[in-house]
Amino acid sequence: MHYVVEEVEQIEYSADMALAEPCGQAGPGAAPGAAAYAPLPPPRELGVGEDMVEAAIARLRLAWCAHDPDSPADRWIASAEWPFRELALALEGHRRDVSGRLAVLGMARLEAQARGLQPVIDLARRLPRGLSPTRGAGLGGTPEQGAPRLEDLVAMVSRAAELLAYGWRGLSASAVAAWAVGHGVAGLGLAAENPTVAWLGSGAIADAGPQGPSSVLDGAIDSAVLRALRASAEGRVDESLAIARAHSASLQDAAEQVECAVAALDAIDLRVQEVTWLLGRLDMRLGPAAHHAGLALCMLEARAAPAAPPTGVGLMPAPAPAPRATEMFPREREALVRFASLGGALYRMATVRVLDDAGRLTRHSGETVAGMRRLLLAQG
Repeated sequence: MHYVVEEVEQIEYSADMALAEPCGQAGPGAAPGAAAYAPLPPPRELGVGEDMVEAAIARLRLAWCAHDPDSPADRWIASAEWPFRELALALEGHRRDVSGRLAVLGMARLEAQARGLQPVIDLARRLPRGLSPTRGAGLGGTPEQGAPRLEDLVAMVSRAAELLAYGWRGLSASAVAAWAVGHGVAGLGLAAENPTVAWLGSGAIADAGPQGPSSVLDGAIDSAVLRALRASAEGRVDESLAIARAHSASLQDAAEQVECAVAALDAIDLRVQEVTWLLGRLDMRLGPAAHHAGLALCMLEARAAPAAPPTGVGLMPAPAPAPRATEMFPREREALVRFASLGGALYRMATVRVLDDAGRLTRHSGETVAGMRRLLLAQG
């Protein structure tokens, strides 16, 4: 009860300020009619387990609960501009956290493709028939299961190495996010213009196109709400109110839409962390597996090499001996199978698409994450 009384007093004070003098002057160098915020009041300390976005949503709902639903949304925002701006800042902070994790995932993907899979190519050419990813076969499975062929590995490693050497540091934040969610090098430019990818990477909000407003996070939040929140967070009050007047019905549901967007962001954040963690674990296990596979191949090739012909004075030259047929020992086969499965798993994990074009989590990424967890548990 004490918490509710404090919130109501703070909201009444903010509403009185908004009605009497919603904004101060932006400064001597600002455009005519521009306005700026006064310093924010000190934020309330969060309780145990309380999220900043959830607290901001609760405060905005409390500020708007007594408003007439027939009144325009700009009046709602003008009477509760501090809770609205606090919500905008909380959502932007959450987006930046996800954007930072996407950058980490993008670098992990690039390292796995450009460097982690290079020893896989070197050893894959020496694998015996039945394990070699040649003649239509895949490494660690069939191509229908997502296992790579040798030509797929070579092409991917070559493109990733070029990107790491020449272009990675010059990518925009949206392009880094596009790479992180699984778009290839050739489609980075087009993928960076995707509304969801652009917003996740840099906070950019695409304008409405010929087919209507752009869909962010599969329509969880309207682009008009995002534009109003961003204008409010950056202190452009007049622009925020103008957007609210033009899209009143959408802005009146801002708290609910932000709640849906945060739920979608949390799901993306969890999937991104899962893929990043699995890439690290697979790369960590692939190194020793490649070493043991190399030793097994050396022993197998040594036994299969033809015996040297006898040499000496007076001996007739003997025809070149045929290679000896040998079978793999169980330990050698186990090492090679383990290497092939881990190499194919790292390829699938490094190329899996996390988001589709609409901004939804892909089912394939969830199935791949579950499969990789089972693989790691099975191999111990």
